[in-house]
Amino acid sequence: MEQIDYDLLAKETELYSGVDIENVVETATEEVIAEMMHTRVERPIHMNDLKNAIQSTQPSTIDWLRTVKNDVKYANQGGLYNEVETFLSRYKRI
Repeated sequence: MEQIDYDLLAKETELYSGVDIENVVETATEEVIAEMMHTRVERPIHMNDLKNAIQSTQPSTIDWLRTVKNDVKYANQGGLYNEVETFLSRYKRI
């Protein structure tokens, strides 16, 4: 049985919400079921299936985080949101 690399999955879905991750698993499951219907060969979900599903989805949190980034940029008087600003600065796509 193929091992699932949970550390890699966590790294590749870092900005994904719980619902986004559920969507990744559902997408991978649907693809495997479609393959099984075509080939009539049952198999488990593999790491590659999950990686492909991640590549075909986007985190839903990006727009919200962009809004937060704007808020932090203009409302961080006194350094109240410094930790949030540090977190957001780690991500180029936000």
